[in-house]
Amino acid sequence: MAKSGTIYGAKAGNGNYLYIEWSESSVSTANNTSVVTATVKLYNGYGSYSSGDACPWYVIIDGTKYSGTIYYWSGSPVTVGSASKTVTHNSNGAKSITISAYFDTAGTSTGTVSASGTATLTSIPRYATSSQSLASKTETSIVMNWSSDSTIDYLWYSVNGGSSWTAIGSRNASSGQYTISGLNPGTTYSIKTRVRRKDSQLTTDSSALSVQTYYYPYCSNAPTFEIGNSANLTIYNPLAHAVTITVTAGGTTILETTTTGTSVTIPSTVADTLYQSIPNSKTGTYTVTVQYAGQTRNTNGTYTAGQTSAPTIGSATYQDTDSTITAITGDNQKIIPGKSKLTFTASNLSAQNHATLSSAKVTINGTDYPMTLSGSSASVSNITITSTDSTATVYVTDSRGLTSSKAVSLDIVEYVAPTMSATAQRVSGFYSSTEVTPTTNYTYIGSNAVTIQLQARKTSESSYSVTQTISSSGTSTVSLDNQYPWYILLTITDSFGGSSTYEITIGKGIPLFYFDIQKASVSMDMFPTHSNAFEVNGDIYVTVDTSATSGTDYELYQALTDLGWEDLA
Repeated sequence: MAKSGTIYGAKAGNGNYLYIEWSESSVSTANNTSVVTATVKLYNGYGSYSSGDACPWYVIIDGTKYSGTIYYWSGSPVTVGSASKTVTHNSNGAKSITISAYFDTAGTSTGTVSASGTATLTSIPRYATSSQSLASKTETSIVMNWSSDSTIDYLWYSVNGGSSWTAIGSRNASSGQYTISGLNPGTTYSIKTRVRRKDSQLTTDSSALSVQTYYYPYCSNAPTFEIGNSANLTIYNPLAHAVTITVTAGGTTILETTTTGTSVTIPSTVADTLYQSIPNSKTGTYTVTVQYAGQTRNTNGTYTAGQTSAPTIGSATYQDTDSTITAITGDNQKIIPGKSKLTFTASNLSAQNHATLSSAKVTINGTDYPMTLSGSSASVSNITITSTDSTATVYVTDSRGLTSSKAVSLDIVEYVAPTMSATAQRVSGFYSSTEVTPTTNYTYIGSNAVTIQLQARKTSESSYSVTQTISSSGTSTVSLDNQYPWYILLTITDSFGGSSTYEITIGKGIPLFYFDIQKASVSMDMFPTHSNAFEVNGDIYVTVDTSATSGTDYELYQALTDLGWEDLA
Protein backbone atom coordinates (compact mmCIF):
# COMPACT_ATOMS: atom_id res chain seq x y z
CA MET A 1 0.00 0.00 0.00
CA ALA A 2 1.31 3.46 -0.96
CA LYS A 3 2.45 5.70 1.84
CA SER A 4 2.27 9.49 2.58
CA GLY A 5 3.28 11.92 5.28
CA THR A 6 4.13 15.50 6.35
CA ILE A 7 7.52 16.98 7.15
CA TYR A 8 7.47 20.18 9.26
CA GLY A 9 10.10 22.86 9.30
CA ALA A 10 11.07 25.10 12.24
CA LYS A 11 8.95 28.19 13.08
CA ALA A 12 10.38 31.57 12.25
CA GLY A 13 10.40 34.39 14.81
CA ASN A 14 7.06 35.60 13.64
CA GLY A 15 5.53 32.14 13.98
CA ASN A 16 5.50 31.27 10.30
CA TYR A 17 6.85 27.85 9.19
CA LEU A 18 7.27 25.71 6.06
CA TYR A 19 6.05 22.13 5.78
CA ILE A 20 6.09 19.38 3.11
CA GLU A 21 3.25 17.06 2.32
CA TRP A 22 4.56 13.96 0.47
CA SER A 23 2.77 11.01 -1.01
CA GLU A 24 3.77 7.77 -2.84
CA SER A 25 1.96 6.57 -5.95
CA SER A 26 2.39 4.26 -8.93
CA VAL A 27 4.20 1.56 -6.94
CA SER A 28 5.62 -0.89 -9.54
CA THR A 29 6.54 -4.37 -8.33
CA ALA A 30 7.88 -5.32 -11.72
CA ASN A 31 10.14 -2.23 -11.92
CA ASN A 32 10.83 -1.95 -8.18
CA THR A 33 9.92 1.79 -8.34
CA SER A 34 7.37 4.25 -6.98
CA VAL A 35 6.54 7.92 -7.71
CA VAL A 36 6.99 10.35 -4.80
CA THR A 37 5.22 13.71 -4.93
CA ALA A 38 6.26 16.52 -2.53
CA THR A 39 4.04 19.62 -2.05
CA VAL A 40 5.66 22.56 -0.24
CA LYS A 41 3.28 24.65 1.93
CA LEU A 42 3.70 27.82 4.03
CA TYR A 43 1.82 28.55 7.25
CA ASN A 44 1.25 32.33 7.03
CA GLY A 45 -0.59 34.50 9.52
CA TYR A 46 -0.28 37.83 7.68
CA GLY A 47 -2.81 37.56 5.03
CA SER A 48 -2.06 38.17 1.41
CA TYR A 49 1.09 39.40 -0.21
CA SER A 50 1.76 40.80 -3.59
CA SER A 51 5.12 41.96 -4.85
CA GLY A 52 6.76 42.64 -8.06
CA ASP A 53 9.62 40.58 -6.78
CA ALA A 54 9.74 36.86 -7.42
CA CYS A 55 9.98 34.76 -4.27
CA PRO A 56 12.13 31.64 -4.99
CA TRP A 57 11.53 28.18 -3.59
CA TYR A 58 12.94 24.71 -4.14
CA VAL A 59 12.33 21.15 -3.04
CA ILE A 60 14.86 18.31 -3.12
CA ILE A 61 13.42 14.76 -3.49
CA ASP A 62 15.96 11.95 -2.98
CA GLY A 63 18.77 14.18 -4.21
CA THR A 64 16.93 15.73 -7.15
CA LYS A 65 16.28 19.47 -6.90
CA TYR A 66 13.12 21.09 -8.25
CA SER A 67 12.60 24.92 -8.02
CA GLY A 68 10.28 27.79 -8.90
CA THR A 69 9.03 31.28 -7.88
CA ILE A 70 5.77 32.87 -6.80
CA TYR A 71 4.73 36.55 -6.82
CA TYR A 72 1.55 36.56 -4.83
CA TRP A 73 -0.22 34.55 -2.15
CA SER A 74 -3.03 35.05 0.32
CA GLY A 75 -4.49 33.14 3.18
CA SER A 76 -2.92 30.24 4.99
CA PRO A 77 -1.66 27.74 4.31
CA VAL A 78 -0.06 28.86 1.08
CA THR A 79 0.94 26.19 -1.48
CA VAL A 80 4.41 27.30 -2.53
CA GLY A 81 5.14 24.59 -5.15
CA SER A 82 5.05 20.88 -5.93
CA ALA A 83 7.29 18.28 -7.68
CA SER A 84 7.30 14.53 -8.36
CA LYS A 85 10.12 11.96 -8.84
CA THR A 86 10.20 8.27 -9.77
CA VAL A 87 12.31 6.60 -7.10
CA THR A 88 14.06 3.19 -7.55
CA HIS A 89 13.86 1.03 -4.45
CA ASN A 90 16.68 -1.04 -3.06
CA SER A 91 17.19 -4.61 -4.28
CA ASN A 92 15.18 -5.89 -1.32
CA GLY A 93 12.30 -3.55 -2.23
CA ALA A 94 12.73 -1.21 0.75
CA LYS A 95 13.49 2.51 0.37
CA SER A 96 13.87 5.64 2.57
CA ILE A 97 14.54 9.04 1.00
CA THR A 98 15.29 12.57 2.19
CA ILE A 99 12.94 15.43 1.21
CA SER A 100 13.85 19.05 1.92
CA ALA A 101 12.33 22.43 0.91
CA TYR A 102 13.26 26.15 1.09
CA PHE A 103 11.28 29.34 0.57
CA ASP A 104 12.61 32.91 0.43
CA THR A 105 9.96 35.64 0.88
CA ALA A 106 12.19 38.24 -0.72
CA GLY A 107 12.26 40.61 2.22
CA THR A 108 8.67 40.26 3.31
CA SER A 109 7.66 39.94 6.89
CA THR A 110 7.30 36.18 6.37
CA GLY A 111 11.04 35.68 6.27
CA THR A 112 13.03 32.71 4.95
CA VAL A 113 11.77 29.30 6.01
CA SER A 114 12.75 25.66 5.33
CA ALA A 115 11.85 22.09 6.14
CA SER A 116 13.69 18.75 5.84
CA GLY A 117 13.00 15.13 6.80
CA THR A 118 12.93 11.46 5.84
CA ALA A 119 10.16 9.64 4.05
CA THR A 120 10.00 5.82 4.37
CA LEU A 121 8.40 4.34 1.26
CA THR A 122 6.52 1.12 0.66
CA SER A 123 8.64 -2.05 0.79
CA ILE A 124 8.02 -3.59 -2.63
CA PRO A 125 7.92 -7.44 -2.64
CA ARG A 126 10.95 -8.86 -4.49
CA TYR A 127 12.28 -12.32 -5.58
CA ALA A 128 11.97 -15.35 -3.40
CA THR A 129 14.91 -17.72 -2.73
CA SER A 130 14.89 -21.12 -4.44
CA SER A 131 16.74 -24.07 -2.87
CA GLN A 132 16.62 -27.73 -3.84
CA SER A 133 18.07 -31.11 -2.79
CA LEU A 134 17.72 -34.71 -3.87
CA ALA A 135 15.12 -36.64 -1.90
CA SER A 136 15.30 -39.97 -3.74
CA LYS A 137 15.63 -41.49 -7.18
CA THR A 138 14.87 -44.65 -9.14
CA GLU A 139 15.83 -45.88 -12.59
CA THR A 140 13.22 -43.59 -14.26
CA SER A 141 12.31 -40.93 -11.70
CA ILE A 142 13.79 -38.30 -9.39
CA VAL A 143 12.14 -36.84 -6.28
CA MET A 144 13.36 -33.35 -5.34
CA ASN A 145 12.99 -31.33 -2.13
CA TRP A 146 12.43 -27.60 -2.63
CA SER A 147 12.22 -24.63 -0.27
CA SER A 148 11.99 -20.82 -0.33
CA ASP A 149 12.04 -17.88 2.08
CA SER A 150 8.65 -16.71 0.77
CA THR A 151 5.27 -18.13 -0.05
CA ILE A 152 5.32 -19.66 -3.50
CA ASP A 153 2.29 -19.99 -5.71
CA TYR A 154 3.79 -21.89 -8.69
CA LEU A 155 6.68 -24.27 -9.50
CA TRP A 156 8.59 -25.42 -12.57
CA TYR A 157 11.54 -27.79 -13.07
CA SER A 158 14.23 -28.21 -15.71
CA VAL A 159 16.23 -31.38 -16.43
CA ASN A 160 18.69 -29.71 -18.79
CA GLY A 161 20.12 -26.91 -16.69
CA GLY A 162 17.41 -24.38 -17.61
CA SER A 163 17.33 -24.80 -21.37
CA SER A 164 13.69 -25.77 -21.11
CA TRP A 165 11.12 -25.89 -18.30
CA THR A 166 8.22 -28.13 -17.28
CA ALA A 167 5.38 -26.78 -15.12
CA ILE A 168 4.78 -28.57 -11.83
CA GLY A 169 1.67 -26.60 -10.87
CA SER A 170 0.18 -24.33 -8.24
CA ARG A 171 1.43 -24.25 -4.71
CA ASN A 172 0.73 -22.18 -1.63
CA ALA A 173 3.76 -23.06 0.47
CA SER A 174 7.38 -22.27 1.12
CA SER A 175 8.67 -25.89 0.82
CA GLY A 176 7.72 -29.30 -0.45
CA GLN A 177 8.61 -32.10 -2.89
CA TYR A 178 7.95 -32.86 -6.50
CA THR A 179 8.61 -35.88 -8.72
CA ILE A 180 10.17 -35.99 -12.18
CA SER A 181 9.07 -39.11 -14.06
CA GLY A 182 9.69 -40.74 -17.43
CA LEU A 183 13.47 -40.46 -17.23
CA ASN A 184 16.04 -42.78 -18.77
CA PRO A 185 18.00 -45.26 -16.62
CA GLY A 186 21.63 -44.49 -15.89
CA THR A 187 21.33 -40.95 -17.28
CA THR A 188 22.68 -37.78 -15.71
CA TYR A 189 20.34 -34.77 -15.55
CA SER A 190 21.04 -31.16 -14.58
CA ILE A 191 18.08 -30.30 -12.32
CA LYS A 192 16.87 -26.76 -11.59
CA THR A 193 13.78 -25.63 -9.65
CA ARG A 194 11.95 -22.38 -10.52
CA VAL A 195 9.66 -20.75 -7.92
CA ARG A 196 7.23 -17.86 -8.29
CA ARG A 197 6.73 -15.59 -5.29
CA LYS A 198 3.07 -15.28 -4.52
CA ASP A 199 2.91 -11.56 -3.74
CA SER A 200 5.39 -10.25 -6.34
CA GLN A 201 4.81 -12.93 -9.00
CA LEU A 202 8.55 -12.81 -9.59
CA THR A 203 10.32 -16.09 -10.44
CA THR A 204 13.66 -17.35 -9.11
CA ASP A 205 15.77 -20.27 -10.42
CA SER A 206 17.81 -22.49 -8.15
CA SER A 207 21.36 -23.49 -8.92
CA ALA A 208 21.77 -26.70 -10.95
CA LEU A 209 22.15 -30.10 -9.27
CA SER A 210 23.61 -33.02 -11.25
CA VAL A 211 21.62 -36.20 -10.61
CA GLN A 212 22.11 -39.57 -12.29
CA THR A 213 19.25 -42.04 -12.34
CA TYR A 214 19.99 -45.61 -11.35
CA TYR A 215 20.63 -48.29 -13.94
CA TYR A 216 18.38 -51.28 -13.94
CA PRO A 217 20.04 -54.09 -11.95
CA TYR A 218 22.89 -55.88 -13.72
CA CYS A 219 26.08 -57.80 -12.95
CA SER A 220 28.75 -55.16 -12.50
CA ASN A 221 31.64 -57.58 -12.02
CA ALA A 222 31.91 -61.05 -13.55
CA PRO A 223 35.47 -62.07 -12.64
CA THR A 224 37.80 -64.47 -14.39
CA PHE A 225 38.16 -67.60 -12.28
CA GLU A 226 39.84 -70.98 -12.49
CA ILE A 227 37.59 -74.01 -12.75
CA GLY A 228 37.41 -75.75 -9.41
CA ASN A 229 37.15 -72.47 -7.51
CA SER A 230 34.00 -70.53 -6.66
CA ALA A 231 33.42 -67.08 -8.15
CA ASN A 232 31.69 -64.12 -6.50
CA LEU A 233 29.52 -62.03 -8.84
CA THR A 234 28.84 -58.39 -7.93
CA ILE A 235 25.25 -57.32 -8.65
CA TYR A 236 24.36 -53.65 -9.15
CA ASN A 237 21.12 -53.46 -7.18
CA PRO A 238 21.06 -50.21 -5.13
CA LEU A 239 17.31 -50.30 -4.56
CA ALA A 240 17.30 -53.93 -3.36
CA HIS A 241 14.93 -55.11 -6.06
CA ALA A 242 14.06 -58.79 -6.19
CA VAL A 243 16.06 -59.80 -9.28
CA THR A 244 16.40 -63.12 -11.09
CA ILE A 245 19.97 -64.14 -11.94
CA THR A 246 20.83 -66.84 -14.46
CA VAL A 247 24.38 -67.96 -15.28
CA THR A 248 25.03 -70.03 -18.41
CA ALA A 249 28.20 -71.58 -19.79
CA GLY A 250 28.53 -73.54 -23.01
CA GLY A 251 24.77 -73.45 -23.46
CA THR A 252 24.14 -74.98 -20.02
CA THR A 253 22.62 -73.20 -17.04
CA ILE A 254 24.98 -73.54 -14.09
CA LEU A 255 23.20 -71.18 -11.68
CA GLU A 256 19.69 -69.71 -11.35
CA THR A 257 18.59 -67.75 -8.28
CA THR A 258 16.56 -64.78 -7.05
CA THR A 259 18.02 -62.20 -4.68
CA THR A 260 17.52 -58.69 -3.34
CA GLY A 261 21.22 -58.45 -2.49
CA THR A 262 24.28 -57.28 -4.33
CA SER A 263 26.19 -60.52 -4.84
CA VAL A 264 25.78 -64.19 -5.74
CA THR A 265 28.34 -67.00 -5.97
CA ILE A 266 29.04 -69.52 -8.72
CA PRO A 267 29.80 -72.68 -6.72
CA SER A 268 32.86 -74.84 -7.27
CA THR A 269 30.56 -77.84 -7.72
CA VAL A 270 29.87 -76.89 -11.35
CA ALA A 271 33.48 -77.66 -12.29
CA ASP A 272 32.72 -80.77 -14.34
CA THR A 273 30.11 -78.94 -16.41
CA LEU A 274 32.59 -76.17 -17.12
CA TYR A 275 35.32 -78.63 -18.10
CA GLN A 276 32.93 -80.32 -20.52
CA SER A 277 32.18 -76.97 -22.15
CA ILE A 278 35.83 -76.38 -23.15
CA PRO A 279 37.42 -79.72 -24.13
CA ASN A 280 39.63 -77.99 -26.70
CA SER A 281 40.33 -74.63 -25.07
CA LYS A 282 41.92 -73.25 -21.92
CA THR A 283 39.23 -70.61 -21.53
CA GLY A 284 35.47 -70.31 -21.81
CA THR A 285 32.91 -67.54 -21.48
CA TYR A 286 30.00 -67.52 -19.08
CA THR A 287 27.05 -65.13 -19.24
CA VAL A 288 25.31 -63.56 -16.25
CA THR A 289 21.71 -62.54 -17.04
CA VAL A 290 19.94 -60.23 -14.56
CA GLN A 291 16.18 -59.78 -15.00
CA TYR A 292 13.95 -57.20 -13.32
CA ALA A 293 10.65 -55.60 -14.31
CA GLY A 294 10.88 -56.89 -17.85
CA GLN A 295 14.41 -55.53 -18.21
CA THR A 296 17.26 -57.93 -19.04
CA ARG A 297 20.98 -57.18 -18.96
CA ASN A 298 23.80 -59.59 -19.79
CA THR A 299 27.40 -59.50 -18.56
CA ASN A 300 30.12 -61.88 -19.73
CA GLY A 301 32.95 -63.37 -17.69
CA THR A 302 35.73 -65.88 -18.30
CA TYR A 303 36.67 -69.18 -16.70
CA THR A 304 39.91 -71.07 -17.26
CA ALA A 305 41.24 -74.60 -16.97
CA GLY A 306 44.31 -74.38 -14.74
CA GLN A 307 47.49 -76.41 -14.62
CA THR A 308 45.79 -78.88 -12.30
CA SER A 309 43.97 -80.07 -15.43
CA ALA A 310 47.18 -80.66 -17.38
CA PRO A 311 47.79 -84.18 -18.73
CA THR A 312 49.65 -86.69 -16.59
CA ILE A 313 52.76 -88.71 -17.50
CA GLY A 314 53.17 -92.09 -15.88
CA SER A 315 56.78 -92.68 -16.90
CA ALA A 316 59.36 -91.45 -19.38
CA THR A 317 62.20 -93.78 -20.40
CA TYR A 318 64.78 -94.31 -23.10
CA GLN A 319 66.95 -97.12 -24.45
CA ASP A 320 69.71 -97.50 -26.98
CA THR A 321 68.15 -99.44 -29.84
CA ASP A 322 71.33 -99.69 -31.94
CA SER A 323 72.13 -103.39 -31.59
CA THR A 324 75.70 -102.85 -32.75
CA ILE A 325 76.33 -100.41 -29.91
CA THR A 326 74.48 -102.38 -27.23
CA ALA A 327 76.40 -105.51 -28.27
CA ILE A 328 79.53 -103.64 -27.20
CA THR A 329 78.24 -101.83 -24.10
CA GLY A 330 76.07 -104.71 -22.92
CA ASP A 331 73.60 -102.15 -21.51
CA ASN A 332 70.89 -100.33 -23.48
CA GLN A 333 70.89 -97.55 -20.85
CA LYS A 334 74.51 -96.62 -21.55
CA ILE A 335 74.69 -93.83 -24.12
CA ILE A 336 77.72 -93.45 -26.33
CA PRO A 337 77.68 -89.82 -27.62
CA GLY A 338 77.51 -89.69 -31.38
CA LYS A 339 77.06 -93.47 -31.59
CA SER A 340 73.94 -94.63 -29.75
CA LYS A 341 70.56 -94.50 -31.46
CA LEU A 342 68.03 -93.72 -28.74
CA THR A 343 64.32 -94.40 -28.52
CA PHE A 344 62.35 -92.32 -25.98
CA THR A 345 59.03 -93.60 -24.68
CA ALA A 346 56.39 -91.89 -22.53
CA SER A 347 53.88 -94.29 -20.98
CA ASN A 348 50.59 -94.11 -19.09
CA LEU A 349 49.71 -90.75 -20.59
CA SER A 350 46.32 -89.36 -19.63
CA ALA A 351 44.39 -86.19 -20.49
CA GLN A 352 42.30 -84.71 -17.67
CA ASN A 353 38.78 -83.33 -17.28
CA HIS A 354 37.33 -84.10 -20.72
CA ALA A 355 40.41 -83.00 -22.70
CA THR A 356 42.26 -85.29 -25.16
CA LEU A 357 45.95 -85.83 -25.78
CA SER A 358 47.23 -83.62 -28.57
CA SER A 359 51.01 -83.96 -28.94
CA ALA A 360 54.20 -85.10 -27.26
CA LYS A 361 57.88 -84.36 -27.71
CA VAL A 362 61.23 -84.86 -26.12
CA THR A 363 63.54 -81.87 -25.84
CA ILE A 364 67.29 -82.45 -25.66
CA ASN A 365 69.60 -79.49 -25.21
CA GLY A 366 66.98 -77.12 -26.65
CA THR A 367 66.17 -79.27 -29.71
CA ASP A 368 62.64 -80.68 -30.00
CA TYR A 369 61.98 -84.19 -31.30
CA PRO A 370 58.25 -84.82 -31.96
CA MET A 371 56.93 -88.07 -30.54
CA THR A 372 54.26 -90.24 -32.12
CA LEU A 373 51.15 -90.69 -29.95
CA SER A 374 49.58 -94.11 -29.79
CA GLY A 375 46.81 -94.54 -27.25
CA SER A 376 48.25 -93.72 -23.86
CA SER A 377 51.90 -93.76 -24.94
CA ALA A 378 54.24 -91.83 -27.23
CA SER A 379 57.67 -92.57 -28.67
CA VAL A 380 60.40 -91.29 -30.97
CA SER A 381 63.46 -93.18 -32.27
CA ASN A 382 66.90 -92.72 -33.82
CA ILE A 383 67.98 -89.80 -31.66
CA THR A 384 71.73 -89.32 -31.33
CA ILE A 385 73.23 -87.39 -28.44
CA THR A 386 76.55 -85.68 -29.02
CA SER A 387 77.29 -84.11 -25.64
CA THR A 388 78.08 -85.69 -22.29
CA ASP A 389 76.17 -82.95 -20.43
CA SER A 390 72.90 -83.46 -22.32
CA THR A 391 69.55 -83.27 -20.56
CA ALA A 392 66.24 -84.67 -21.80
CA THR A 393 62.67 -83.71 -20.92
CA VAL A 394 59.46 -85.28 -22.21
CA TYR A 395 56.50 -82.92 -22.75
CA VAL A 396 52.87 -83.93 -23.31
CA THR A 397 50.23 -81.39 -24.42
CA ASP A 398 46.45 -81.82 -24.38
CA SER A 399 43.68 -80.42 -26.57
CA ARG A 400 43.44 -77.34 -24.33
CA GLY A 401 47.11 -76.53 -24.85
CA LEU A 402 48.00 -77.46 -21.28
CA THR A 403 51.41 -79.14 -21.00
CA SER A 404 53.08 -81.41 -18.46
CA SER A 405 56.70 -82.48 -18.42
CA LYS A 406 58.94 -85.15 -16.94
CA ALA A 407 62.72 -85.10 -16.88
CA VAL A 408 64.61 -88.18 -18.07
CA SER A 409 67.91 -89.06 -16.40
CA LEU A 410 70.52 -90.00 -19.00
CA ASP A 411 73.46 -92.36 -18.41
CA ILE A 412 75.99 -90.90 -20.82
CA VAL A 413 79.42 -92.50 -21.14
CA GLU A 414 82.37 -90.14 -21.45
CA TYR A 415 83.45 -91.67 -24.71
CA VAL A 416 86.63 -90.61 -26.53
CA ALA A 417 87.92 -91.88 -29.84
CA PRO A 418 90.96 -94.16 -29.40
CA THR A 419 94.42 -92.63 -29.56
CA MET A 420 97.91 -94.11 -29.46
CA SER A 421 101.62 -93.52 -29.51
CA ALA A 422 104.24 -96.04 -30.64
CA THR A 423 107.95 -96.84 -30.96
CA ALA A 424 109.64 -98.66 -33.86
CA GLN A 425 113.22 -100.01 -34.09
CA ARG A 426 115.08 -102.49 -36.21
CA VAL A 427 116.26 -105.67 -34.55
CA SER A 428 119.85 -105.13 -33.36
CA GLY A 429 119.57 -101.72 -34.91
CA PHE A 430 120.05 -102.73 -38.53
CA TYR A 431 118.02 -105.80 -39.50
CA SER A 432 115.05 -105.64 -41.81
CA SER A 433 112.99 -107.09 -38.96
CA THR A 434 111.49 -104.11 -37.22
CA GLU A 435 109.75 -104.17 -33.86
CA VAL A 436 106.73 -101.90 -33.36
CA THR A 437 105.37 -101.32 -29.83
CA PRO A 438 102.15 -99.25 -29.45
CA THR A 439 100.73 -97.54 -26.35
CA THR A 440 96.92 -97.18 -26.60
CA ASN A 441 94.22 -95.04 -24.96
CA TYR A 442 90.50 -95.80 -25.47
CA THR A 443 87.15 -95.99 -23.65
CA TYR A 444 86.92 -99.06 -21.51
CA ILE A 445 83.32 -100.16 -21.54
CA GLY A 446 81.73 -103.51 -22.15
CA SER A 447 83.52 -105.40 -24.91
CA ASN A 448 85.02 -102.35 -26.56
CA ALA A 449 88.42 -103.23 -28.01
CA VAL A 450 90.90 -101.74 -30.48
CA THR A 451 92.74 -103.00 -33.55
CA ILE A 452 95.85 -101.45 -35.08
CA GLN A 453 96.56 -101.46 -38.79
CA LEU A 454 100.15 -100.82 -39.90
CA GLN A 455 100.98 -99.44 -43.32
CA ALA A 456 104.56 -98.77 -44.47
CA ARG A 457 106.21 -97.32 -47.52
CA LYS A 458 109.73 -96.40 -48.48
CA THR A 459 110.22 -92.69 -47.96
CA SER A 460 111.07 -92.37 -51.63
CA GLU A 461 107.74 -93.90 -52.66
CA SER A 462 104.16 -92.60 -52.48
CA SER A 463 102.23 -95.83 -52.07
CA TYR A 464 102.24 -98.25 -49.21
CA SER A 465 103.83 -101.58 -49.97
CA VAL A 466 103.44 -103.15 -46.55
CA THR A 467 100.11 -103.67 -44.75
CA GLN A 468 99.85 -105.61 -41.53
CA THR A 469 97.65 -105.84 -38.41
CA ILE A 470 99.71 -105.58 -35.26
CA SER A 471 99.03 -106.22 -31.61
CA SER A 472 97.49 -103.43 -29.54
CA SER A 473 98.98 -104.66 -26.29
CA GLY A 474 102.52 -105.78 -27.09
CA THR A 475 105.36 -105.71 -29.62
CA SER A 476 104.84 -106.80 -33.19
CA THR A 477 107.51 -107.48 -35.84
CA VAL A 478 107.31 -106.29 -39.41
CA SER A 479 109.90 -106.75 -42.17
CA LEU A 480 111.10 -103.47 -43.66
CA ASP A 481 114.06 -103.73 -46.10
CA ASN A 482 116.97 -102.32 -44.18
CA GLN A 483 118.48 -100.89 -47.33
CA TYR A 484 115.92 -98.07 -47.21
CA PRO A 485 114.37 -95.65 -44.73
CA TRP A 486 110.61 -96.22 -44.17
CA TYR A 487 107.50 -94.17 -43.31
CA ILE A 488 105.11 -96.06 -41.01
CA LEU A 489 101.39 -95.10 -40.57
CA LEU A 490 99.54 -96.72 -37.66
CA THR A 491 95.69 -96.54 -37.56
CA ILE A 492 93.92 -97.48 -34.33
CA THR A 493 90.18 -98.31 -34.47
CA ASP A 494 87.84 -99.27 -31.61
CA SER A 495 84.69 -101.37 -31.66
CA PHE A 496 82.52 -98.24 -31.98
CA GLY A 497 84.31 -97.24 -35.16
CA GLY A 498 86.27 -94.41 -33.59
CA SER A 499 89.84 -94.11 -34.90
CA SER A 500 93.01 -92.04 -35.03
CA THR A 501 96.48 -92.34 -36.63
CA TYR A 502 100.07 -92.18 -35.54
CA GLU A 503 103.15 -91.72 -37.79
CA ILE A 504 106.72 -93.01 -37.39
CA THR A 505 109.77 -92.74 -39.67
CA ILE A 506 112.59 -95.33 -39.41
CA GLY A 507 115.96 -95.13 -41.10
CA LYS A 508 117.98 -97.68 -43.04
CA GLY A 509 119.38 -100.73 -41.20
CA ILE A 510 123.08 -100.54 -42.43
CA PRO A 511 125.82 -99.80 -39.81
CA LEU A 512 128.74 -97.46 -40.50
CA PHE A 513 131.28 -100.32 -40.05
CA TYR A 514 130.39 -103.96 -40.34
CA PHE A 515 132.71 -106.89 -39.64
CA ASP A 516 131.58 -110.02 -41.47
CA ILE A 517 133.29 -112.91 -39.66
CA GLN A 518 132.14 -115.49 -42.15
CA LYS A 519 133.52 -113.58 -45.15
CA ALA A 520 136.49 -112.23 -43.23
CA SER A 521 135.60 -108.86 -44.70
CA VAL A 522 135.05 -105.34 -43.44
CA SER A 523 132.62 -102.88 -44.97
CA MET A 524 131.66 -99.25 -44.51
CA ASP A 525 128.05 -98.18 -44.94
CA MET A 526 127.25 -101.53 -46.53
CA PHE A 527 127.36 -105.22 -45.94
CA PRO A 528 130.40 -107.02 -47.51
CA THR A 529 129.76 -108.75 -50.80
CA HIS A 530 133.21 -110.27 -51.11
CA SER A 531 135.42 -112.41 -48.89
CA ASN A 532 138.68 -111.14 -47.51
CA ALA A 533 137.80 -107.62 -48.63
CA PHE A 534 137.32 -104.04 -47.40
CA GLU A 535 134.34 -102.55 -49.10
CA VAL A 536 133.03 -99.02 -48.99
CA ASN A 537 129.64 -97.80 -50.17
CA GLY A 538 130.78 -94.55 -51.78
CA ASP A 539 134.02 -92.79 -52.61
CA ILE A 540 137.37 -93.20 -50.80
CA TYR A 541 139.67 -90.22 -50.62
CA VAL A 542 143.44 -90.88 -50.08
CA THR A 543 145.95 -88.10 -49.59
CA VAL A 544 149.48 -88.81 -51.06
CA ASP A 545 152.40 -86.73 -52.19
CA THR A 546 152.07 -87.04 -55.95
CA SER A 547 155.36 -85.23 -56.52
CA ALA A 548 157.47 -87.95 -54.81
CA THR A 549 159.85 -89.91 -57.09
CA SER A 550 160.55 -92.71 -54.67
CA GLY A 551 159.43 -94.09 -51.34
CA THR A 552 155.99 -94.99 -49.95
CA ASP A 553 154.04 -92.04 -51.37
CA TYR A 554 155.51 -92.71 -54.79
CA GLU A 555 154.63 -96.43 -54.67
CA LEU A 556 151.09 -95.78 -53.36
CA TYR A 557 150.40 -93.17 -55.96
CA GLN A 558 151.49 -95.53 -58.73
CA ALA A 559 149.32 -98.33 -57.39
CA LEU A 560 146.23 -96.13 -57.14
CA THR A 561 146.78 -94.83 -60.62
CA ASP A 562 146.94 -98.34 -61.94
CA LEU A 563 143.57 -99.00 -60.26
CA GLY A 564 142.05 -96.05 -62.07
CA TRP A 565 141.51 -93.82 -59.04
CA GLU A 566 140.92 -90.25 -59.88
CA ASP A 567 143.44 -87.64 -58.93
CA LEU A 568 141.47 -84.81 -57.38
CA ALA A 569 144.49 -82.58 -56.80
